[in-house]
Amino acid sequence: MVGYVLYEIYKESTSDDEPPPSPEQLSPPSLPCSDTESSEGREPVNDIQSKPYLVVSAQEILLFGDMQVRETATAIVKRLASKHNVVLVVRISDEEDKDKALKMLAAHGIVPHSCHIDQSMAWVERTTASSSTDDDDIPSDPPSSAVSSILDAPSSPDSPTTAIIPRTNVLFCQTEEGKQHLVRHLLTLKPQPNPAHTYAGYIDTNKDVASRLAMVLRGPVVLVSNAVSAEDPPLPRNIQIVDDITQSVFFK
Repeated sequence: MVGYVLYEIYKESTSDDEPPPSPEQLSPPSLPCSDTESSEGREPVNDIQSKPYLVVSAQEILLFGDMQVRETATAIVKRLASKHNVVLVVRISDEEDKDKALKMLAAHGIVPHSCHIDQSMAWVERTTASSSTDDDDIPSDPPSSAVSSILDAPSSPDSPTTAIIPRTNVLFCQTEEGKQHLVRHLLTLKPQPNPAHTYAGYIDTNKDVASRLAMVLRGPVVLVSNAVSAEDPPLPRNIQIVDDITQSVFFK
């Protein structure tokens, strides 16, 4: 009997001292984000360096508005990546746009998920763009080393992933001039590990950018636009004008 009384006294003395559960204990554990996170039905990113480079300006073709991904974007990139080493160029305003673009692309299985923004990706800031009085000159604002790092990337990622393209195949710029420079260097520089690497071409919706790059690129340049009329000045012969990207030579 004495033992029972002592036990009840002990329970009363300790019940008020027990700390309430922490928010961490009440919330479910957060899942770790990883570059190996997969999405069912995606093809693995492997041996991308064996394919010819195809650069795509993401605005209007894959993205719209506030870095929203078009419903057809995943299917488009997957089809292009089946035969090409696809590199996306995204025009943004700041680092917040960059973060959002990567998250949106990852949510659609185009690039792998990651806990951080990759510092190796080429990032062309507006303040570095050089002014030019000659409209035919393309400002050399991004460092060539940033573009070379893409060309010199390993043939396959360190870890397996089922995203369509690696995160390092997404480049960012703040101006159309910066985009021109990135594309020109990416599609003309020779990668050191494989000097014989080939280049497929370029896809854009900007007629001026496409026209300038068509004069320096050997491969075809696809202009996705329905605003080109017979009254416009003639475009370079290696430009293919289509209403929809699926009509381009790269989908054959």
